Order: sequence, then structure tokens, then C-alpha cells
Amino acid sequence: MSEKERNQNPVAGDLLNLRLFTYNSNHRQSLDSVESVEIYHVDRTAVSEDNPDGLRLVTTIEPPDIEEVADDFGGHYRVQVLLEDMVYPIGEYLDVWNVRFNAEQSGTVTNSFRVISNLWYASDMPIVYDFSYGFR
Repeated sequence: MSEKERNQNPVAGDLLNLRLFTYNSNHRQSLDSVESVEIYHVDRTAVSEDNPDGLRLVTTIEPPDIEEVADDFGGHYRVQVLLEDMVYPIGEYLDVWNVRFNAEQSGTVTNSFRVISNLWYASDMPIVYDFSYGFR
């Protein structure tokens, strides 16, 4: 198991960091709260009249498991998801963050990630086969 970010080609068995950065007037700023993070599998076989995007809810992450990362700027949140084989098959996913900006405003922020297959290959040729230097 390795720890990866959303754009680092996560595979089944990885611990995936899903991050959210929030801004106000082009400056990072903390939210009042992150109420939940919902993770959906985009399943094209589940497209129907009632579900035109083919979304299937995989899990909902509640506030105790949502970390506000301490840094100098604020507005940095993270959840860690273990990509178990049977729960997160290969495919597209959406993470929907339900947030409260302040007492009057709330909203959702949607990001995506993809779980891919292991990228194994075999060859009789090493990865680095030849270095040729021509000094003159």
C-alpha cells in the first residue's frame, strides 16, 4: 500500500489523499465547516431516467474523519480513503464536498479522480537500455 494524491494514478490498495483548498478573494481562507464528503462511482451501466449521470454513492465521510490541515494560509482540508478492491473498482469517481462558507452561505464542491489498474509489464529489455554521449 502506498499513499497517493488524486492525480498520481491510484490503484486498488492505495491510501488516497483527497484535498480541498478554499479561497476568498484570491486568498486561501478557512471555511466555517466541512459538513461531509460524499464519494460517488460514475457507473455508465447505471444510467437511467432517474439517474442520468449514473452516479452510485460509495461512501459518506463525516466531520470526525475530515482533517483541516494546519498550515500558514488556512483553507486546506483532507480526507484519506483506502481504495479497497471490492469497494472501489477500476473507474471514475467524484468526491463531493458539502461545505459551509459562513453562517449564511453553504455549497458543494465537486472534484474527480480515477482508480486505474496496476501498470505491470514485462520485457527482456531493461528500462534504460543505452546512454550515448557524444562529446566534442
